Amino acid sequence: MRLNKKTSKSKSKQQTKLSNNNSHRNDDGGVGGGSHHQARSKSILPLRSFPRAKRCVPEICQPPDCRCGGINVPAGFKPKEIPQIVLLTFDDSVNDLNREIYRRLFENGRKNPNGCPITATFYVSHEWTDYSQVQNLYAKGHEIASHSISHSFGEKFSKERWLNEINGQKEILHLYGGVDEHEIRGMRAPFLQTGGDTMFEMLNQANFSYDSSLPVYDIDPPYWPYTLDYSIAHDCMIEPCPSHSYPGFDSIRLCLKILEKKKNSFFLSLLLL
Repeated sequence: MRLNKKTSKSKSKQQTKLSNNNSHRNDDGGVGGGSHHQARSKSILPLRSFPRAKRCVPEICQPPDCRCGGINVPAGFKPKEIPQIVLLTFDDSVNDLNREIYRRLFENGRKNPNGCPITATFYVSHEWTDYSQVQNLYAKGHEIASHSISHSFGEKFSKERWLNEINGQKEILHLYGGVDEHEIRGMRAPFLQTGGDTMFEMLNQANFSYDSSLPVYDIDPPYWPYTLDYSIAHDCMIEPCPSHSYPGFDSIRLCLKILEKKKNSFFLSLLLL
């Protein structure tokens, strides 16, 4: 298992301290105490302002640092020249209730074309999570990302509450699960309910690289991933959505694909794009 040396040496002390901090909520409803905020300061960037996003200009917005949203294949490739890439993700707590599912998925010899075992991204929330299992997943090469501490609707969260929830969970994943903080680069909001610009400003301040919370209506062909340098390229399905510019910040969207329609019902698949 991959454990940070500092974490393994003082694990019991850190867990006790973190448990005490997380047992209290601040005046804003966030999770964490004063000492928890002090420990966090090293990874928090200075506050900055973000201008309102404008319509994307492809001549200016060029990969790899910027990409406009749309159906065009990156770099002018033909669709048949692009290998199929599947993003496999899981939300919420990691524990005995889902361990057998993960074992069947990842321990039966499934491999990528290059011979490496398939892996997934786990957006982990704090409550009911067994962090020894998180540590095992991380040691096997899976990506670990933040899914908040309390798994609450965040539509009206303040920036401080978002910071406590998302960056706080990143710290917990590091302290309890031995995950390198620098490798926790993404997040997904509980219930796909973002906080709009309040949340995205927090993600920039906390030095995250991407978000995977924005669902999109069924589009055929679907849009490719894009950065949030400019305004979002699709309708806002669950408000509020970001309206400001966040240069270089990636949006990994969830495309709702209607698989089958029946009277008064339909079956959906979520495609990560």
